[in-house]
Amino acid sequence: MTFSTQFFTRDPQGLPLIEYLHEGGTKIWFSISSEQTEAFENFCRNKLPQLWTDEFDSVNRLDVMIPIDYLENEGITVTRIVQKPGEFVVLFPGAFHAAFCTDFCLSECCYFSSSDWLRSAQDIFELSRYHRLPLLFSLEQLLYRIVNSNEKDQDLHKLAKTKLQNFVKHALGLRTKLKCIGVPLTTPPQKPNAVPWSDVTCDLCEYPCYFTVVFDQDDEIVYCVYHALQEIQRTGNHTGFTVIYNFPTEKLAQYSTLDC
Repeated sequence: MTFSTQFFTRDPQGLPLIEYLHEGGTKIWFSISSEQTEAFENFCRNKLPQLWTDEFDSVNRLDVMIPIDYLENEGITVTRIVQKPGEFVVLFPGAFHAAFCTDFCLSECCYFSSSDWLRSAQDIFELSRYHRLPLLFSLEQLLYRIVNSNEKDQDLHKLAKTKLQNFVKHALGLRTKLKCIGVPLTTPPQKPNAVPWSDVTCDLCEYPCYFTVVFDQDDEIVYCVYHALQEIQRTGNHTGFTVIYNFPTEKLAQYSTLDC
């Protein structure tokens, strides 16, 4: 990118980020630690009232560059880093960051996590679902892959297995409720040149529907199971709704202690 700019933001899933600058000009970063989140948000709320919405993680929605001296005058510490080609920059979880390229820059970045992050991941994802924030990936898919991998860290494998069991119990319970209501279950129909059903997200909360998708054929709306039940209970009508499962109930039950 040439002279590209990134406004202050942070990853809503609380993931750290590593970026490598391959070639080009330098890239200048500004960072505010997670300990100063309240002070930074108060600054944005008071100084940018016309842009502030009081929604969760509103800073991520502000498309504006904030002069660093304005922040420092309010007692907010801003760390400045100059990244040169051939160097890595690591951004810690919860830290706000902004950046701009001084010339053409070719870089790549990658999110990563530790087993400690996995312990609180479900709460983070549920918070994102509640506030309808887009997610980078499906937590259920991540847990499923860890459980079925050759992971040598036994503590991590055990943690992932326990959390996956809880997800599966919940998913099977919601499927049962839909079935009792009379919503038909079907295997995923073919979607040529389209996003696989396992990668779609709920149109209401943007949560990834990895295990189960509920499709309203009449209005062409994709629901997660939670919001499908909510909508059916609200209207009292399930006509046109279909449960599309990416994992048959028998296969899911293998990862759960739930009595089927």
